[in-house]
Amino acid sequence: MVLVTVAVVVAVLGVGCALALLWLHRRLGLQRGQLRKALSQLAHSEQQTRDANGLLLAKQGVEQAFAELSTYMQGIDQHALVSVTDTAGRILRVNDKFVQTSGHRREDLLGQDHRLLNAGYHDHGFFERMWTTIQRGEIWRDVVCNRNDAGGLYWVDMAIVPQKDAAGQVVRYIAVCVDITEQRRQEDALHYRATHDALTELPNRTLLLERMARTIARARSRQRPVAVYFVNLNRFKQINDSLGRSAGDQVLSEMARRLQDEARGGDTVARLAGDEFVVVCEGLPRSMVEPFGARLHTALQAPVLLSGEPHVLGGSVGVALFPDHGDEPETLVKRADLAMVQSKSQSDRGVCIFSSEMQDAIDVRVQKEARLRDAIVRRELVLHFQPQVDFETGALVSLEALVRWDSPDYGFLMPGKFIGLAEESGLIGAIDTYVVDAACRQMQQWHRQGHGWIRTAVNLAATKFSDPHFKTELHEAMVRYGIPPGVLELEVTESLAMRDPDAALVLMHELKKLGILLSVDDFGTGYSNLGYLKRFPADRLKVDQSFVRGLLKNPQDRAIVAAVVRLAHNLNMRAIAEGVESEDEAILLYALDVDEIQGYWMARPQPAEAVEKLFDQPMLLDPAAFLQREAMPVVLLVEDETITRELLEHVLQSFGVRVASAASAEQAMEMFHQHDYAIAVVDHWLPGSSGIALLSEIRKRMPHTARVLMTASNDPQVLRDAINIGGVAHFLAKPIDPAVLRNVVHDACWNTAAQRRRTPLPPAG
Repeated sequence: MVLVTVAVVVAVLGVGCALALLWLHRRLGLQRGQLRKALSQLAHSEQQTRDANGLLLAKQGVEQAFAELSTYMQGIDQHALVSVTDTAGRILRVNDKFVQTSGHRREDLLGQDHRLLNAGYHDHGFFERMWTTIQRGEIWRDVVCNRNDAGGLYWVDMAIVPQKDAAGQVVRYIAVCVDITEQRRQEDALHYRATHDALTELPNRTLLLERMARTIARARSRQRPVAVYFVNLNRFKQINDSLGRSAGDQVLSEMARRLQDEARGGDTVARLAGDEFVVVCEGLPRSMVEPFGARLHTALQAPVLLSGEPHVLGGSVGVALFPDHGDEPETLVKRADLAMVQSKSQSDRGVCIFSSEMQDAIDVRVQKEARLRDAIVRRELVLHFQPQVDFETGALVSLEALVRWDSPDYGFLMPGKFIGLAEESGLIGAIDTYVVDAACRQMQQWHRQGHGWIRTAVNLAATKFSDPHFKTELHEAMVRYGIPPGVLELEVTESLAMRDPDAALVLMHELKKLGILLSVDDFGTGYSNLGYLKRFPADRLKVDQSFVRGLLKNPQDRAIVAAVVRLAHNLNMRAIAEGVESEDEAILLYALDVDEIQGYWMARPQPAEAVEKLFDQPMLLDPAAFLQREAMPVVLLVEDETITRELLEHVLQSFGVRVASAASAEQAMEMFHQHDYAIAVVDHWLPGSSGIALLSEIRKRMPHTARVLMTASNDPQVLRDAINIGGVAHFLAKPIDPAVLRNVVHDACWNTAAQRRRTPLPPAG
């Protein structure tokens, strides 16, 4: 029973365990299913979450893109003109910037095409190329000129983008434009400045040649002639140097206006450089070439008012013709220039037409330039020397070295025959180097011959002073020939000194350190800057010969010379006058206190061996003679009868005075400035103006001159007029009594002797 019981218990336990295991297995199976379902649901939830996050990010991206696009569109609306058109070009939509820039109302633009804005600037082919491009569905871009509602022009950089549908067909066009009007204006202004003269606003050389090329091409196709006029002003440099650059600019502007007034519609008037102009005329008949040139020439002859004073410049005109004289712009301008140069030498002609002979002359000039180049190497250039004499001692104190060309081909040439060619061909620097070397070598030779060191002045071209090697060349020449300080002198022209005063001042001080003397040449002929002149370390101031030659004819020249001399002395310089050709000029220069003179009156420029003969002469002029002549009073005698005038001259000279005689009042007035007259003895009856009228002029212009009337009339009215009008102090009855004349002259002349400039020399012994 126990066993059965145990067996039953075991069986029951086994069945129970089996049932328990079965239940447990089933339970676990159910839990696994639930777990799988939960995991699946969890995975699905995670996917949904990821999808939701993706959608959220996408939404945020779209929103950001729309925000950026909106910002871009706002920026485009602010700065660009936008329009939308249909395929026919009719405007469907425009932005505010488009409306603002075009000046049209929005409702007036919609339904219209862009021809409403056409400025007429572009040709038909421009828009044909645009339509061909956009109709192919391609983007087109170019710069377009439009006209606004007020009629003004504006420029846009335009891009037209075709918009297509799903089938790829163009359904509309979007045009985006950027207003570049201001940029275009600046570019046009830059181009204008690059192609036009700043002063006259005429086309410059660049634009002239461009227009000429188009004109010639057009004239060739139409078989029409072209006339090219080259115009040059005659006295421009003189005006510019004497009155200053502002006056020169005024002249150029006035002449440019006159040429434009004479030009026909379609003609080109250009300024090349300086005082050179060109006028180009297309289709001008051959019979009108010279008359038109004469009109240009006449226009240049009219006076130009400068500071209220009229100045006549005049001009020269040359002309070259297409196709007769060339078919290239440069060739025609050059040949018109040649004709202009020829017209300058033909004063009776206003205009000169180019000819082959002129070209031949240029060929000869080119050959002469080659000969001059060889002449420097072959030492054909020689120096002549002109003495410079001290007024106080009468001794030769220095020489001026002047270059000559002793050519086997052209003969003995003065500087005027080849220096200009040397300057134009760039040979002037080599010639200046040659001259400095030759002058120093000659000074050394004179020293070795026992003549001592003779101060010698050398003229150099302005270009030499801008040569960086110039100072070194001078120093080497002085060392090579042993030239001591204070012997070599350089003549610096006023125009050179004023071209770049600060640089000239620095160079002058450097030259002074080398022991080189300096003189300012041609003073008074240019536009002087006295503020700079007072700082120049110059030793001598040269009075230009143009003023010296006018001393006896022009009171203004005498006043200028006197002023220059005073200026030189006040600046501690010596005053030297050049170009003295007569004793009367020398006497007057002596009276004006000039220190030194040079000129043909004393000696012409001579070769070195000839000028050596002057070294041993103690005096080349006698200062005592000048002092005596200056101390002698001068009497102005005006008598129309030759015999009477010659007799009175002889009588007056016997009184120890100098006599200046004239045969008429007009002739006498031309002589007013020649002397400081102590007395004027004038006949009553003269041809032309009367003696009393002349004495009235003398009273006004020379109040310190004693006035004497010679007359055979007893008419009281004559005496009253002579006293009241002429301020007459003495009357001489005709025929003249020499004793009475002596008393009158003595009273008038010798009472003023003490007022003379210099004290008389003491008697000899």
